[in-house]
Amino acid sequence: MLKRIIAFILSLSLCLSAVFISAAAVESGSEAIKPDGVKISFRCGVLKGESVQLQATLSPENALMSSVEWSSSKPNVISCTPDGLITGKAAGGYADITCKAKWGNAYDKIRVYCVEPIDEYVKSDFVGLITPVYAQPGIGKTVTMHFNTTFFIRYMMDILAVYFKYINVVPLGVGSSPDLAGGKCEIRGKYKSYAYIFIETENGTRDGFVKHTKLEAQTNMFLTLSAEDIDVWGNKYVNPSKKLTTPYKGEVKWTVSDDSIIDFNHETGQIKGLKPGTATITATAGKEQKTCTVHSLYRWPQTWTTATNQETYLYRAKGSGYVEAISMPKGRSLTVYGDNGTSDGWAYGVTTIGGEDYWGYIPISHVSTKGTISQYRNLGWLWPVATAEGDTKANYISSPYGRRNVKNATMHKGMDITTGKEEEIKGYEVISSFAGEVVYICTDRNKSTGYCVGVRAYEPDPVSGKYLVALYMHLDKPPYVKHGQHIAKKTPLGVVGNTGNSYGYHLHFDANNQNVAIEVNSTVREYYANLINPLFFFTDYTNNYIIGTAEDKKDNDDKIIINAGSDAVSKYYGAYWYGDDIEEK
Repeated sequence: MLKRIIAFILSLSLCLSAVFISAAAVESGSEAIKPDGVKISFRCGVLKGESVQLQATLSPENALMSSVEWSSSKPNVISCTPDGLITGKAAGGYADITCKAKWGNAYDKIRVYCVEPIDEYVKSDFVGLITPVYAQPGIGKTVTMHFNTTFFIRYMMDILAVYFKYINVVPLGVGSSPDLAGGKCEIRGKYKSYAYIFIETENGTRDGFVKHTKLEAQTNMFLTLSAEDIDVWGNKYVNPSKKLTTPYKGEVKWTVSDDSIIDFNHETGQIKGLKPGTATITATAGKEQKTCTVHSLYRWPQTWTTATNQETYLYRAKGSGYVEAISMPKGRSLTVYGDNGTSDGWAYGVTTIGGEDYWGYIPISHVSTKGTISQYRNLGWLWPVATAEGDTKANYISSPYGRRNVKNATMHKGMDITTGKEEEIKGYEVISSFAGEVVYICTDRNKSTGYCVGVRAYEPDPVSGKYLVALYMHLDKPPYVKHGQHIAKKTPLGVVGNTGNSYGYHLHFDANNQNVAIEVNSTVREYYANLINPLFFFTDYTNNYIIGTAEDKKDNDDKIIINAGSDAVSKYYGAYWYGDDIEEK
């Protein structure tokens, strides 16, 4: 019995010894594998459908990987197994991946983006001199800065090429540098407007994000447009080259902000301007959108060649504004074809430098003391001869603005309005085209103006800052209004007559932008620089009158008809001549 008790005590002692030894061993081992620091290896993204094993560096060095566990903040975007295998689930999102010690508080966390893969990896180079590669698809932590020395050399050569071309000298070799070789990075996917790339750095191969516009290779995986701004004529004129397209291979939805300004063919990309104004065309593919601003311009019925009156720039339209494009010294020739269709005074034309044409915008005040046609037509003046509704007889201009006698080189300072038939316009009522103050009255039928009224508008001229003044001449009877009287728009002034220096019943109408109450002996009316072609005020819909179009010489009841045989049209610059001076052709 005693032997059994002794044997039991010895066995129990051995067991307890074993337990204590094991416990000591376990405690000793825990100190060896318990991490006090965790650092996840660099990773920016994962392709949708791709699985990547993430790695972490633990401290101390003898800590075991089995002592940490991994997790994802958004498993539906990027899943993560407990041992760090991540898989992309939903492209266009991101998840925070955490690696945490099982014992203690040590952990690390990184943000990983789920990227839309492309069909085939693409080798590409960078086009920018310095291109940042980001850890996130946007401005943020930089993986590396890529400096492109070859691009810098080519960039400097391009600048020299422009300079030498400007002074009409082309040095040998300029502009002939070879294209850059590819292979500096590998495009594997896209995240919105960023490319997901792998690049060699001083720390080895890294992934990251870069703006796709910084890459040479256009893989058609990004939604891009052929232009950000396009100028078109808003007179329903179709230029086959005015198209908006995209190389993107996926499905694209096109929308137009205002289809009363432009017509856009979604299939061909052709743009047609319907009327002056600004509209946008937006392309949408998934969550990506790109927008192009279309500037629909007013095309003048007649071009005008002029020169800059000061140092300035030829501008290009960008969005809702304008940016400097070409330096224009004083005296640089410019041919104006139209304007931007609004009241802010931007003319649109072309200048030639080194044999090459450059199109763009210029402030009208930098080439003329007069406003653009659109500035005047947008004032909404009424046609000065009142007619009954549906009566369009009084729309014939027997003698337009301009020179009309070759021998004596005299100038016609306004336009003569008739019906085109002798004495038919007699008795038609003359009305004020705008609200203003009567600043001149002639009650002597024998003066050269005959019975006459001069009215100064309340609104100043958009360029000179002075007030617009219109003159109504050759009335049949003394005017209905008095000097100094303030009158409303459409106020009756008198009736069409044949007084003064007149050779038939007609209304002579002219205007200046010099705040001048035009007297018969006024030198203001001796120079084109101080007068405005009256047609400019009536080149659009005005209170249901359709007046003045590019087809003005056609015999059409709802348009002005101009005497094509008059000297101003047939021998000089035409009925729509614009400039500050005139020479014989």
